[in-house]
This record gives sequence, C-alpha cells and structure tokens, in this order.
Amino acid sequence: MTTTNTDPTLLQELRYTLVRACRILYAEGVMEGPTGHISARVPNSSRMLIKPVMVGFEEITEEEFILMDFNGEKLAGGGPVGQVPGEFHIHSEIYRARPDVASVVHTHPLYTVALSASGQTPRAYNLEGRQFASGVPLFDAITDAITTPEMGQAVVRTLGQTLAVVLKCHGVAVGGSSIQEACLRNVSLEQAARMHLLANQAGTPTALGPAEGTFLGSPEVRRARAQPTWDYFVRRSERILSNGR
Repeated sequence: MTTTNTDPTLLQELRYTLVRACRILYAEGVMEGPTGHISARVPNSSRMLIKPVMVGFEEITEEEFILMDFNGEKLAGGGPVGQVPGEFHIHSEIYRARPDVASVVHTHPLYTVALSASGQTPRAYNLEGRQFASGVPLFDAITDAITTPEMGQAVVRTLGQTLAVVLKCHGVAVGGSSIQEACLRNVSLEQAARMHLLANQAGTPTALGPAEGTFLGSPEVRRARAQPTWDYFVRRSERILSNGR
C-alpha cells in the first residue's frame, strides 16, 4: 500500500533518528567512508528514507536522507552530493518480504567481513553476543554488489526469518523493528565477530548455545534496557565525534 500524504512530522522524526544511528555506527567503528547505508520504512507505504552514498556516516544531515520508493524512484533529498545507493535493493526487497522490519542497515564491518572470508559468521562467545547463538546465515552466492531485484531477493531468501545476514567478503544486512534496534544489532554483530576472532586465537573455545545467558537475552530485560542503551550510545557517539575522530 502506498500513501501519498505522509505526515511531515513523522518523516522529520525518522530523519532525526537515522542521523543519530549513523553517528553511532561510525563512532563504534562499524562503518567508515561514504558508502554503506541505513534506511527506515515510511509506515503504511512503499517508500523509505535511505542514506545516500558519497556522504559519510559521521557527516550526514537530516536533509540529505533520500525519500524514495521501493522501485528506485527518488522523490526528495540527497543534497548536492548524495546519490541513491545502487544497492537499495537490499532494503526494498527486505521490506517487501518482511513487514515486521522497519529499518535495514547495510555496512561493511571489518571483523565480520574478515570472518566471512573463511566462510564463517559470528557466533556467541560472550553473553552480549547471545542473540546470535542460533547462528547468522551467510550469503555466499556472489561477493559483488547487490544491484538488482533478483540479487536482493536472493539475499532475502538467505536472511529467512532471522534479522541479520552476512554477505561473504562484502558486508552485512541487518534488520530491526525500529531504527534503534537495527543500528544496535549491527553494533552487537560486529562486537560478536571481534570476540569470535579473539576467542579462536586463544585456543579452541566453546560457543554459547541458545539456552545460555537467559537473563540478558530475556524479552523483559531487553525491553527494559532498550531505550537507556540507545540513549547511552547516542551520548557516547557525541563524545567521540566531539573529540575529532
């Protein structure tokens, strides 16, 4: 369903949150450079707001986010430099297939990509990584950019009903029920990849199973901590960026 009259206040709120998510992803070392993108579905429509390429995560402004439809038509935004991502199909095809997903992040995180080169994806070697204890699927059909609807659909098939997929030697696609959830899940996935690599350098570790770490993984604890955790990462990114990183 497409809505032509979208509440401008809602769009502004989405843009505001997207900018903060970009700053967090940069400050946490998940993404540097002018590529990669994060998007938010415009509710009750076939539209999304998406970060353009050729604008860095640390410098993006609210006005530069592109409003576009799922077929690739640019409707507004972008600024003087920003371009519609050629890989917007990652986002549009996930939104088409997964109505539960409100935001999608595509980044090229160093540790996760390094791990994927050997055909592995992050496993849980500490309690914070427990959300990945059931495994993260690996998309290895191609290692090129995802630039067609068919490629996007192939990524969606690998994603299945999970909320994160690793693209071999390329990056990740991470979804969430909100911008905040998708952003912090991407941060956690990269932290899990780093822990995975460190643990395996130390010997032959045993990964946590889905039944372990039930306190941190319980829905009640996650709901109670969601907003305070987001607020902390916003403050942290502001401190990091104010120090000139």
